[in-house]
Amino acid sequence: MKKLLLREAAKHKLQNRRRKRWQKTVSILACLVVFCTVYALILPALTAEADIYCGKEEHTHTEDCYQDKLICGQEEGQGAHQHTEACYREVEALVCQTPESDGHQHTEACYTEEQILTCPNTDPNHVHSEIDGCYTTEKRLTCGMEEGEGAHHHTAECYEKKKELICGQEENDGHRHTAECYEKELICGKEEHTHTLACYSNPDADVENGDVWQTTVSSVTLTGNWGVDLAAIAQTQTGYTESTANYAVAEDGQTIHGYTRYGAWANDPYRDDWSAQFVDFCLSYAGVPTSAVPQNSDCSAWNYTNPDGYTPKTGDLLLLDTDNNGSADHAGIVTTADDSTLTAIVGDADKAVRNNTYNIGNENIKGYVSIPENPALADDNNEEETTPAPEVTEEPQEIPTPEITPEAEPTPEPDTTPEAEPTQVPETTPDAELTPTPELSVTPTPTVDPELSVTPTPELSVTPTPELSVTPTPTVTPEPDYQYEDDKVIVAAYADEDANLPEDAVLNARYIKPGSEEYQNAVAAFDEQLGNDEDAVTDYVLYDVYFTSESAESENKEIEPEGNVNIFMTFKDNEHTKVQGDIVDTQVVHLKDSGEAEVIENGTVDVTDDSTIQAITFTNSNFSITGARLLLAKATEPTLEKNEWFGTLADARNKRLVLQYDNQSLRDLQNAQSTIEITWYNGQKEKISDITPANIQSNVNQFNGQTLHNEINNTLNNNPKLSEIVYVRLRWEIPSLSSTFFDFSNEGSTTLDDAIKFNIVERTFQPDEEWTNGTLKYVAIGPQHQYNTSGPLGMASNFHIVGFSSVHNTAHTNGNIVTNSLTYGSNFGTSNISGEISYIKSFSSGNNLSCGDGEDDILVVGKDMKVTVRDGRFALIDSNGTVRTVDKPNNIYQDTDRYSFLSIDTMKTQLESYNANFAAKADSGVTGLGGTEKNELTVNSDTGEAVWNVNASTLKSLKDNTLIINGLSNATGTLLIININPDEGMGSEETPGVQIPEIKYANMTESSGEVTTFSAGKVIWNIKSNYAGYVSLCGSKSSGTLITPCATATLNTNWNGSAFANVVNVTAESHRTDFTGSLGFGVTKTIDGIDNVMGKSWQSGYEFQFVLTGTNANGKKAPMPTGSDVATNSKTIAVTYANRTPSFGKIDYGRNDIGETYTYTLVEKPGTIAGITYSQEKYEIQVKVFESGNGLSIENSYRKKTATGYTGWESGLPADGKFAFINKYEENKAHAVVKAQKMVNEQDPANDECFDFTLAKYDSESRQWQTVETVQNSGRNVTFSQLNYDTAGIYYYKITETGQKSGYTYDTAVYVVKVEVEQTNNKLNTKSISYYKYAANDTVDLDSLGSSISENKVIFNNRKEDNYVLPETGGSGTNRFTAMGLALMAGSLMCGYVMRRKRREGRKN
Repeated sequence: MKKLLLREAAKHKLQNRRRKRWQKTVSILACLVVFCTVYALILPALTAEADIYCGKEEHTHTEDCYQDKLICGQEEGQGAHQHTEACYREVEALVCQTPESDGHQHTEACYTEEQILTCPNTDPNHVHSEIDGCYTTEKRLTCGMEEGEGAHHHTAECYEKKKELICGQEENDGHRHTAECYEKELICGKEEHTHTLACYSNPDADVENGDVWQTTVSSVTLTGNWGVDLAAIAQTQTGYTESTANYAVAEDGQTIHGYTRYGAWANDPYRDDWSAQFVDFCLSYAGVPTSAVPQNSDCSAWNYTNPDGYTPKTGDLLLLDTDNNGSADHAGIVTTADDSTLTAIVGDADKAVRNNTYNIGNENIKGYVSIPENPALADDNNEEETTPAPEVTEEPQEIPTPEITPEAEPTPEPDTTPEAEPTQVPETTPDAELTPTPELSVTPTPTVDPELSVTPTPELSVTPTPELSVTPTPTVTPEPDYQYEDDKVIVAAYADEDANLPEDAVLNARYIKPGSEEYQNAVAAFDEQLGNDEDAVTDYVLYDVYFTSESAESENKEIEPEGNVNIFMTFKDNEHTKVQGDIVDTQVVHLKDSGEAEVIENGTVDVTDDSTIQAITFTNSNFSITGARLLLAKATEPTLEKNEWFGTLADARNKRLVLQYDNQSLRDLQNAQSTIEITWYNGQKEKISDITPANIQSNVNQFNGQTLHNEINNTLNNNPKLSEIVYVRLRWEIPSLSSTFFDFSNEGSTTLDDAIKFNIVERTFQPDEEWTNGTLKYVAIGPQHQYNTSGPLGMASNFHIVGFSSVHNTAHTNGNIVTNSLTYGSNFGTSNISGEISYIKSFSSGNNLSCGDGEDDILVVGKDMKVTVRDGRFALIDSNGTVRTVDKPNNIYQDTDRYSFLSIDTMKTQLESYNANFAAKADSGVTGLGGTEKNELTVNSDTGEAVWNVNASTLKSLKDNTLIINGLSNATGTLLIININPDEGMGSEETPGVQIPEIKYANMTESSGEVTTFSAGKVIWNIKSNYAGYVSLCGSKSSGTLITPCATATLNTNWNGSAFANVVNVTAESHRTDFTGSLGFGVTKTIDGIDNVMGKSWQSGYEFQFVLTGTNANGKKAPMPTGSDVATNSKTIAVTYANRTPSFGKIDYGRNDIGETYTYTLVEKPGTIAGITYSQEKYEIQVKVFESGNGLSIENSYRKKTATGYTGWESGLPADGKFAFINKYEENKAHAVVKAQKMVNEQDPANDECFDFTLAKYDSESRQWQTVETVQNSGRNVTFSQLNYDTAGIYYYKITETGQKSGYTYDTAVYVVKVEVEQTNNKLNTKSISYYKYAANDTVDLDSLGSSISENKVIFNNRKEDNYVLPETGGSGTNRFTAMGLALMAGSLMCGYVMRRKRREGRKN
């Protein structure tokens, strides 16, 4: 019993041990399964990042990609109306409540009748009675009221003054922008693009070219046996697979078609079914011509043999119908076959080239295409086989089968190589040298070399034994059926049996000469029908190859073969087959008798490296014009200068040279010496450096109208490289042109039918270009030569006479002139002033002119004049052809198309502004008229500026037409502005409306002659009201600066000063005296947001301060206006409600300032007016002081500094020296926009997934959250309306998602928003917007919010429970699966551990 128990215990122990092993094994396997599953889910994530090849960034437009574009066309607040005093009128309203009346008026009711004893009888016994008349009845007032008592008439106290609204408008804030006022405008600048399958296709992957394809088949040596060769080529392609990296995507967006070498070879690299292209590829590289087997790239296009009863052979094409729809859809090439099975190499078999085996009776076999024998290997009787034809060229060609006489006994089969070399075209030249490769030729009575043999098997090939050689004599070549030979070409023809040519047929070949009509017509037909490559040019070598027979019925005895004839053309004269250019492609072309052009696909053109055609071969059954079409790379012509011509050598020899020019302008040019340089070029239009350029010299007249035939022939006489010259470049040099204002035309030379023409035209100068001949100097106006000098009266300050329309000077004018049109009658220019400038845009009349006093003076003319040089002087030719010689000056400047010397219109605008500003000034600093004759004016200004307003009629009435001025001095800088009111109208030329009297100075010296010291230029005659009438002088002489921009001014007596008018007539001598006063600087103030907004106005308390500070580059204090702070060399002025355009006052300069350049800075001091943003602009003003003659002149310029830096310097000063400053007013409010984001399942919501979001504001008084707004998301974005604040402080909001949409689990997060508003620089602004996240049940403590999150983390993510889709492997959704897998692994390990522990505890028990 014990043994039995022990045996059972041992058995049980063994079973228990086995069970434990099995449990461990299962646990390990379970872990492996879980691990592999999890890893399989994760693995794609490791490789998901594929390269992108579409070149585009993946981008989906979000709300951030757009900005709101205002489209309502209205300004914020437009149409606003707030009632002002003007909207009301005062009315009196009755408020006393007491009706107006005259008070109590007595009536009968107010009285009572009483009997009054009036009897005089005193007798006691007398009884009074009414009868006796003892009583009198009287009325006694008993009402108790006075007459008029209670009367009331309204007085002032009864009324109250009230305002009655009369504007008829309702008070409103005007237009406020709403959502309808905006449209979304895309601003991200990116194209919306989502990567698709096509974006991952690498267009450069697996791409092959012809070199690669040739390499893949290079192991095959073609034997000429088409079937065997085809199978061998196909074998080299086995294993090739369609590219998976480079592909095209089908319309369904999922199916891909990979790149294949066979598709690329057929120009369809991404074809879906490419098995037919694979077969075509193999046919081509096996040398099977399309005439034997078409290359269709379409399985259904081959004519096939039914498989029933047909035994396939090596090389046959196998057609398969894999989908059994009745049409062939796959093709292959049979390699082996027997009665039951065949093996074929099939293209596109599961996207690869595979070697497949099929049962002969396979239902998918549609049929076979039998590969015919190569006619070059079959003899006429199909009884004997010969060796392949000798190898001559690189490409295989079909050759006729040479005849072998029956008597030739074959020698025993020699050792042969496995594969024969491809058949080649034989050389027909009798004495051609043989290559080391052994050649076999057969003569009509052959002699067979003992070492060579012909075997009866098709596999025969010649062993390339090194010792084998064939002696040149006799040359054993295939005898052509027909042959033609002349001094240019040898043509051999091999006719197929079905050609059926008669026995007396004769082969002919006629060269078609280039340039002939027949050649041109043929070329035109070829180019038109076959097309031209834009990057290439064509050239042709053409022959008319044809057969004749005396037995032919046609008149010309020409006949056409009925079948194919193989033609071999070998050229003896390479000169006529050498082309000029790099050959990029060749074709054999044929022009049928019907006029149809075609490319003979089987034709080849043999060319050498130097672009010479050696041979043409082709097979055809129709003969007419045939030849080689050559595509040549376009040669680039050399870049030509305007005096150069480029063309053929023949044109240069035979065309006349023609130089066309204006004899009037260049009358001496025909006798000028010139040189023609000739440079030589080859057919590729490349310069031939080995041939020295020719220089031929002669005068212009001898070259003009002649040819260069003799000169070129003499130059090239016996030159050995003459044959290389195809093109030439001619360069015509005429040295004397450089001293004229003419040049070769920029259009360059032109080629005519019989001439090469060059044009000489007026020379074109570039801006700032200069010309000089040592004495005369010409400058074309550009930026460097534009007038930029300005003075106290702007650009006009340094000119004597300015006529905006015209100037007519018939008297000596001692000063410079600016005008659009000058009628010249006398010389002008200031004596003894060097470098003076006059600007005359055009001349109306006048002869030779003299301008200026010295050689350094400058005359500037308009761009429409023609400037030339005649007899050593400048000459001006106007549009009418009138020529004016310029005696003086030696310097002529001229406007160009892009640049004018100065803008006369701008000058007029400046003076109109000065004219208006002066006219607005009130009398100041003067007393008058006084004196005995009431014609004395006294200047007593302490500001440096005096103003006198006077009527024109008053000036006319002055005694002796003389005005005496007291108080002006040469030494002081005080100026006098005389504003003339034209009270007598416009007047006429005979009776002007305004007349300027003579001035006599009591305290100032003024010369009446020519002066260079302008110290007396202190008076301005300013005619008011845009006067457009007539002005003249009425004294014996007069002086000053006349400003009347719209009038006609006549200087009819001597005038010392300047005159600025629309038209100026100088009929008496005038002398230049410039105005030398200073007008000072000032400012104007505009408040953007008040001045330009209806209903807003300046407040009476507004004041803005401006500071002017002066210094120069050396630290020297600049002169300053009166009242400046000496310590800081600055002056401050204020713009107020009452004075919007104050001035700093004038600045005086003395002789000690000559040569100085002073810089003044002008800025606005920041203030504290609420809502005002003060100007940050800063002006810099430069004043240059220089000597003008013996007087002083100043030149002003200024620039402005903005937030982006300084502007460029502008000449002069703004009108009246006023610099503009613009402040900005804004309502003092801060703003904030609160945003959030919406997601569904961590993805952007769909367009129709809209959810509600509520923004609530915390009210500190009620301690409650009060709803502000509820909005819906737009895509991913949640945006609440703008929040506005007018008080600094901290504001709290919270965002929650509200509402309930079925099918979604809502995100219950709460986001608290903290907005902090502060006030800095009198302006409220939003300091910060912070976000804090809380759970729905969290307590929010606003005093301790914790850490903030960024705005882009404010996200509400809902869960969509229905139609849940598993995430893509490798995507973010696989995280849960990864976690589950790891949990399973951990759980299984834990279970194993627990079970093991329990077992141990059981054993212990």
